[in-house]
Amino acid sequence: MADSFLENYIPLSDPLPPRSRENPVNPYSEIGQDKFVYETTNGKTGGTFVEIGAHDYIISSNTYRLEKECGWYGIGIELDRRFEHGWLQHRPNSKFITANALSLDYNKLFSQFNMPSVIDYVSVDIDPSESTLAALVQLLNTSTDYRFNIVTFETDYYSNQNTREPSRKILMDAGYILVKPGVCGWLGEQDDFYVHHTIHQ
Repeated sequence: MADSFLENYIPLSDPLPPRSRENPVNPYSEIGQDKFVYETTNGKTGGTFVEIGAHDYIISSNTYRLEKECGWYGIGIELDRRFEHGWLQHRPNSKFITANALSLDYNKLFSQFNMPSVIDYVSVDIDPSESTLAALVQLLNTSTDYRFNIVTFETDYYSNQNTREPSRKILMDAGYILVKPGVCGWLGEQDDFYVHHTIHQ
């Protein structure tokens, strides 16, 4: 495992430095999703990802450091076209798709971009949390030719208690094991981290 990725990594229990004129961006995920993926894959290089709710190419990105430091590539899916330019300019290994994640056919999308049948990581994080749940259902229902080794799912339980339990049932029924439940951000419980049963140790 390359030490450079973890060097100076902010512990999950510590808040990220606030963005300011002196520190305009922080290329970490919000609550350590990228660190979890890195450690779970033993520092894999050349991995693959799908980021549903891609948003900014770097700020609070779950995949930026995986791409830049470990040579990963993948697909960023985002409804807001304003973020497209940043991805095109700064994330050359990956594809940015402006689309509604709730209506995509993921089998067709992944085939179009020659994604492998086993994708290392998928992040599901769109607002509001009800849409995140709908996006998860759409993903699993229309990606039957593919499997994901790692899933991070944003429940935003601190603000909405209606998505955590349904999402857990959906993912567990699909063969995913909840290894880090209720990972907290600044405001409270925010994410669940899963691995597929075939890679669980």
